[in-house]
Amino acid sequence: MRLCAAVLAMFFVFSTAWGEVYKVGPGEKVSKISAIADSLKPGDVVEVTGDITDSVVLSASGTVEHPIVIRGVGEKKPVIDFNQARNGIETRGDNYVIENLELTGASSRGIFQVSGGITIRNCYFHDNHNGIMGADDPNVGDITIEYCEFFHNGGGIYAHQMYLASWKPGATATVQFNYIHDSTGGANIKSRMPHNIIRYNWIENAWNYEVDLIDSDTCPVAASLRPMNTEFIGNVVVTGVTGNPHHQMNFGSDQKVSPGTEGIYTVANNTFVMNLASGENHMIRIGGKVKEGRFYNNIFVGPNVPEWSVITVQNDKGEDVAVGGPGVLEKLSGSNNFIGANCRAIPAQFKGTVTGKDAGFVDFAGNNLSLAPGSPCIGAGDTAATMAAHFSPLRKKIIAGEELKRTAGEKIDLGAFGMTVEGLPDGP
Repeated sequence: MRLCAAVLAMFFVFSTAWGEVYKVGPGEKVSKISAIADSLKPGDVVEVTGDITDSVVLSASGTVEHPIVIRGVGEKKPVIDFNQARNGIETRGDNYVIENLELTGASSRGIFQVSGGITIRNCYFHDNHNGIMGADDPNVGDITIEYCEFFHNGGGIYAHQMYLASWKPGATATVQFNYIHDSTGGANIKSRMPHNIIRYNWIENAWNYEVDLIDSDTCPVAASLRPMNTEFIGNVVVTGVTGNPHHQMNFGSDQKVSPGTEGIYTVANNTFVMNLASGENHMIRIGGKVKEGRFYNNIFVGPNVPEWSVITVQNDKGEDVAVGGPGVLEKLSGSNNFIGANCRAIPAQFKGTVTGKDAGFVDFAGNNLSLAPGSPCIGAGDTAATMAAHFSPLRKKIIAGEELKRTAGEKIDLGAFGMTVEGLPDGP
């Protein structure tokens, strides 16, 4: 219930055209977000002015036009220490913006999404069991995660830096301009969302898969979620010297017996680097029933690994199989990818492949993966591909919150850095 006006006057500093502004933090009249959470209405803004210890269930809802905003203010991101609470911030209401905060110390989930219309921006997640987790629930809808850093979240194989899920057909996860690195368990990005748009991130050193985009096989309405489609564009994916011993990325399913996503994966203008030597070394595993994998203008390299493969296709027994069999990937296509010379097998379906010992990075050892003059990847892209990236991670390792528009030229370069052609779309 809304607090009476006399009490509210103690809590907010001023009103906007659409809502109240609440000051929360040390020295403020309100010390915790949880003290006012039930009073929030569309357009309200909660300004966290300093470090606090709290955990909160956000049950009120904003609107699409006037979301409820929870925002850190000041010279540095205020810290919310969840103090080993099971859930740090639990979104039960729709249409929230959570931004400019450092979120740490959740024993289960830093942010637990049980609603839709959630935007998380310019936050730093670290040392939570799961950084972000979406509930297996029909109320979970769209989520946008942008300009954030994720570090040291995860545990075992079941807790991740981010785990996104929805039982709502068409629900979309947009993950962009983030620096996601050095998990302590699980995947850097794991998603069972019906639609994923993952673009312009630096993704590195997961304990398990760097990226795991799979079906929702336990959902009671699983059939209505399919096809589950993904666009993976303009990312840098680096597997270091520790972590998952098999694959950088997993598409389609995470179990041997699985219906798969039955969707299309479009993978364009990414830079993939494998530094981890093991018995298999597949950069991408495609399991379960997937309609099509499309790979355009990517760079795949592993110069410090004896040999590796770009893609392995597996059946429900975990066996490597050819494309087009029952229950497996129906179609594989691709063009104008750079594939390092020590790759043991280039997919026959890839056309216009560029190969060589060196992709021509400015400073590979120093993680500057932009293209040096004379690189074979310059101008080698396919401008007729389904999509081509316009933006890219900014520097050697992305600083969360920054982005850089690609330079326009006559041709498009390969990988996550370099030129594009004016007018090309960066979406499907």
